[in-house]
Amino acid sequence: MRYLKELWQSNIIGYSIIISVILYIVVFTIDKNNFISELIKISSIYIVILSYISINIFFVIKMRLLEAWKLKTINIIDRFALILYFFSIIAIIDIYLNNVSDNLVFKVVLTVSLLILVLKILIYRQQQYQEAINKSEQYKSNVIDLKSLYEGDIENLDDNIILLDEKDVDYDMLNRSIIINQIYYNIVGSKSNNSFVLALDGEWGSGKTTLINNVKKKLNNDYIIIDDFDPWIYDNQQSMLMEMFNKILNNVNVKYNLFENKKLIKRILDITLKKIGVGDTISDIFIENINSIEEIKEKVEMFLKVNNKNIVFFIDNIERANADNIIFLFKLIGRIFDLKRITYVICYDKKRLNTIFSDKLKIDYRYLEKIIQVEIAVPTIQKSLLYHIIETCVRNILLLYGENEQEISKYKNIFDLIKIKISDLRQLKRMLNTTVFIPFVAKHGLSKKIMFALSVIKFFDNELYIIIYQNKQYFICFYELYDKKIFSIHINRNEINKKGKEFFCDVLKNRDEYRILLEELFITVSRYYSGKDIISDYCEIDYEQQEREQSISNGMYFDLYFSYSRNEFVFISNDVKNFIKIIENSDGIFINRLVKEKIDSVNISYLTNEYFWFSDFCIYIDDIKKNKLVVIKALYKNILTINNIIRFMEYSSQFKIIIKIFKYLQQCNIYEYMEMMKLIKFDYKRLKIIDTLQYCFQDGAIIKERRDIEKVKQRIIRNLFEEICETIIEKKINLYEDKYYGLENLSRLMYYYKDENEKIKNYIIFIMNKKNVYRLLGDFVRESIGSEGYGYYINIDLANKFIEGKIKLNIDEFTKINPPKTESEKFILEVYEIYLKQYDFSKKNSKSIKEYIKYRKNPLIYKG
Repeated sequence: MRYLKELWQSNIIGYSIIISVILYIVVFTIDKNNFISELIKISSIYIVILSYISINIFFVIKMRLLEAWKLKTINIIDRFALILYFFSIIAIIDIYLNNVSDNLVFKVVLTVSLLILVLKILIYRQQQYQEAINKSEQYKSNVIDLKSLYEGDIENLDDNIILLDEKDVDYDMLNRSIIINQIYYNIVGSKSNNSFVLALDGEWGSGKTTLINNVKKKLNNDYIIIDDFDPWIYDNQQSMLMEMFNKILNNVNVKYNLFENKKLIKRILDITLKKIGVGDTISDIFIENINSIEEIKEKVEMFLKVNNKNIVFFIDNIERANADNIIFLFKLIGRIFDLKRITYVICYDKKRLNTIFSDKLKIDYRYLEKIIQVEIAVPTIQKSLLYHIIETCVRNILLLYGENEQEISKYKNIFDLIKIKISDLRQLKRMLNTTVFIPFVAKHGLSKKIMFALSVIKFFDNELYIIIYQNKQYFICFYELYDKKIFSIHINRNEINKKGKEFFCDVLKNRDEYRILLEELFITVSRYYSGKDIISDYCEIDYEQQEREQSISNGMYFDLYFSYSRNEFVFISNDVKNFIKIIENSDGIFINRLVKEKIDSVNISYLTNEYFWFSDFCIYIDDIKKNKLVVIKALYKNILTINNIIRFMEYSSQFKIIIKIFKYLQQCNIYEYMEMMKLIKFDYKRLKIIDTLQYCFQDGAIIKERRDIEKVKQRIIRNLFEEICETIIEKKINLYEDKYYGLENLSRLMYYYKDENEKIKNYIIFIMNKKNVYRLLGDFVRESIGSEGYGYYINIDLANKFIEGKIKLNIDEFTKINPPKTESEKFILEVYEIYLKQYDFSKKNSKSIKEYIKYRKNPLIYKG
């Protein structure tokens, strides 16, 4: 058992046995001499009990036993339990061997009870410990190595965030074996009588530390490596000197009196400062202590010589240290710690170091030539290799986050920008750690690609990122209506285009590397580079594609990409996607019910925003591969329950679905088409829908490759519509009966018979009555929307032809004997009465349509 093994390895068992023996001796002595009884005689039993309880409470609080009990690791609770366990065992053995007679039963019961209690505690602690161990073994680190990411050697991390370890590594991903060997052979080949100093020059992030780590792997046991000395962490020269001194002595096992060490370090500090002209200390200190310094150096050198050892002292990031400490360190290397068989490998950025020497220290950089024997420059990273590493690592991390190869191909422009901007592997790690969380882990419901692109832009050019966010009027180019401020700005097209071109000229002039990505992200940027107006009423935008991608150029989504929040449009989009998945995975016989229930749910849940749900549904319905015909049939059957309210500059939800059905009919094969025609045949209730579909075939663009088949389809649906209309008249089918009623069905029939007025008039007279008079008036009412709200008026063309004679008399009579009962019936009657007042029946002429309109704030919901 791991619990017992851990107790044994921690020497807790042995310790507990010793303590339990001592404890038993104490208890035995107390019991033998009746100390408790004597104590009770002196005071009282209550005082003894109270004292005992107080001592225990104090002990529990002082030792924090309650907190220790909650911990699942081995702690003081386990020690006490073991002590009491062994105490109980010793007590039982003693009672058995010595045949204790005094209070035998009491002592046996007490000891056995204590043993059982302790065993239960130990069993419980073992279970808790094992549970903690099991959980710890299930723990998976989400910090991975760049090489593992590059090679794809990473397990699935489920929903964990993936972070790249930014610690220095000891492997070479940049094919730098030549320079690694150059450094290595300089170290092993140096046979100088004094110290040997090798400098490695390279910019921050160029891979100096990685090169050094690779060199250290090659050095054998003949070399003592000191690599944990960081000059930039010391505030003063004394602490830096002491640490460097101790590093060398500790690694060669030269023991020196600590007090003497501190005195000597103080004197070395004074000597060194005097030598480089910093301070004015007395030179006899050096003379007085030169023997002590040389004695230590001789001991160190003798140790190295006898043991055939060499010291390699690595010092990295030297230019990050305080300027005075830098020159002081070089002086120590060149004058004080210039030991035989020691090689100093110093890493720095020559440009930064040169600046420090010239600007801060006012010392000629050539001073270092007296100290450094070899200077090796880190070569520039091979671009093609770096590009390959970058692309592979970014692709692999996207795959880990669930993107597939087809989706990743759409990230090309982001990859290209990253390759241009990344100069070293450390920067690549930082970039990935910084940019991937929000796009691929956070549940934002937006486009991961766009979010990733913005994160990358923010990482490389935060100023540009802020400029984009603060000037959205130049980046949003459609659905501006949902950002009222942008909409008001865009009304003046000339001004926004003029200012927009000036804005882009200024912002983009020194950012050529961002051009391709920005053109992909923003339609306005693409139009700017094409020399077009950035905002146009005739902009060639694929709205469906832009909505599918949740484009940042869309006024509904722009702000969300910067605030990392969600609005109702995102929730709607996600709801639609989930519903599409449900349909795709459902049996065909249940689809009609699913569609019906969903339409009802959308009408209730989203209210006025149901339009956006159906807009998105029309986009994502194309993702359905299975049972597509069944879905289209279901939409047709339930079309009348979909809202037909018009919106400002938009089609109604119902019309959008009609267009989607038409596009399906246009593209489907002839078998599927005829299946739909069976559904449509003699469907009097959806006469308006059928008329709209057949009109789309007449007015819609014909696909060249399918010209012949489309003409056949057009003729079939036209003939079907005509047959329905003629059957209605011939058989006098009452379109106002509930089973046949649909708003505007009669008006479509009127248009079909526009050249046969008497036939349709006779039909209307035949079917109209006091119950359906408001349905009749509703078919003459038309709807518009503008700045004043929703406007309603009588269709003059139809009214002039049909609201006369017997029909007009019947309307007047039926509205009197059956006054309007609902709000919608009252409103329709008011619209009709406005028409009666404005229309001159004697001359049969009408005024401007504006004279007939009655406005209301909210749309009229009239279902007859």
